[in-house]
Amino acid sequence: MEIGGVVSALTRNEEFTIGTSQALSKKFRDPEIFSIPCIIGECTFVDAMLDLGASINVMPASIYKSLNFGDLESTGMTIQLANTSILQPLGVLKDVNELIFLA
Repeated sequence: MEIGGVVSALTRNEEFTIGTSQALSKKFRDPEIFSIPCIIGECTFVDAMLDLGASINVMPASIYKSLNFGDLESTGMTIQLANTSILQPLGVLKDVNELIFLA
């Protein structure tokens, strides 16, 4: 899977400096899930999971290239996956609301 380089220096929960003056904010402990009570008709859900709207999808570069969407927009972000590995994406594809990929 060719996604990007691994940045092992960002695996601790300390403040790190990028460049000369930009600092990454401290990472907070994962709150697990955010849930609220919800009633739909006669059904009551005590712990309905709430979508906080933070949406990101990571895709292997080989798959992206096979889709022929053109060049990616460069980015300086890093992504920490659930297994705590850190990835630096090759780029970002924005405004993908009309793209639908069936599972």
